[in-house]
Amino acid sequence: MTKQIIGNKIFKTQTELEVYTRKILTDLGVTNSVKFKNDEYFNFLLLLCKRHPNYDNKFKQFMDFTISYNKLNKKGLALNILNNDGSFTEISWRICVLEKCKSIKTLFNNALRENIMNQILDFKNNSDLSFCRECNSLIDKNTNIHIDHYQIQFKQLVEDFLKFNKIIIPIEYNKKEVTFQTIFKEKDSWIGKLFETYHSEHATLRVLCETCNLTRKKYKSK
Repeated sequence: MTKQIIGNKIFKTQTELEVYTRKILTDLGVTNSVKFKNDEYFNFLLLLCKRHPNYDNKFKQFMDFTISYNKLNKKGLALNILNNDGSFTEISWRICVLEKCKSIKTLFNNALRENIMNQILDFKNNSDLSFCRECNSLIDKNTNIHIDHYQIQFKQLVEDFLKFNKIIIPIEYNKKEVTFQTIFKEKDSWIGKLFETYHSEHATLRVLCETCNLTRKKYKSK
């Protein structure tokens, strides 16, 4: 495995680098200035971010880092760039660890997921969340509850949707304000709306515990 070198620190694997970076964020906690709070961590994060494929673009007006709670995962922490004009730029520290951006296919799937989020939330709000439909174990209210695509998994739904509608996957996307979730550009928004209808007609959802959802057999493309 290729060693990962960040300044004077050497990591055996990307996983080791990810664990160390996550620990740094946990140690720092929510803060408006990483530079002020810990100079050593600030320099490490700055070097780490140089691995980001869009580093030059994102750091044009860089002044400092801030750390906030992840808008989509309250247990997680998000790294942000504070610009010299007071604005913020989103930066994924995991992309910095991996040294590569998300693929077009991943961006497309994420945009589709964003379009059906209301359906997922409606199902969740109207379901009994006290037990897992796979292992029947009780789900603690403090545990992550997962909403799973049952019978036809999300990946297959997307493949079938593309084949049925003969859609060409777009290559450019926007991001939502605040959460930075991937969304379709206005000219491609019709795809998301079409998928909302398709998903409503073909998807079957169920409540799972985190373990069952992460370990279930995954659909493989034919």
